[in-house]
Amino acid sequence: PPVRDQPGSLARMELGLAYVLTVPGLPVIYYGDEIGMTGAGDPDNRRDMRWGDAVTPEEDAHRARIARLVEIRREAPALRHGTYETLEATDTLWVFERRLPGQPVLVALNTGVEDAVYEASGVWDEVTDLVEGAEVMRDLAPFRFAVPAGGYRIFAR
Repeated sequence: PPVRDQPGSLARMELGLAYVLTVPGLPVIYYGDEIGMTGAGDPDNRRDMRWGDAVTPEEDAHRARIARLVEIRREAPALRHGTYETLEATDTLWVFERRLPGQPVLVALNTGVEDAVYEASGVWDEVTDLVEGAEVMRDLAPFRFAVPAGGYRIFAR
């Protein structure tokens, strides 16, 4: 069977699924993506789904992170029904807001190999990191945060 032979491929897949689960539209996750299954040419385009002990600890951790992204989409109505506005788009950093009245969600995706920093405009006085599930402690300065290389951040106010 095909194997994952590139370091960081699970992280890239997670970043792609973070995109799919936060932009407008109906997300589609093909079976096996939640554990990072690989594929190749037919007949190896996708093997049978693996369960239980056949799933590696690395794949199980990936599955937990993808499940959290699905929960975030379910818990934040703006990610399902809200308006969309790009706030910044560079070669490697894409920041956008999904919004329902009183329920903004800020999403930042970093495809680069270095961390990126973004400073949000507007009032972000009470901020929750939806990925970590924790309130962000901050001072009165503008809301400024780092987005890890090849990673993402999702915040709600």
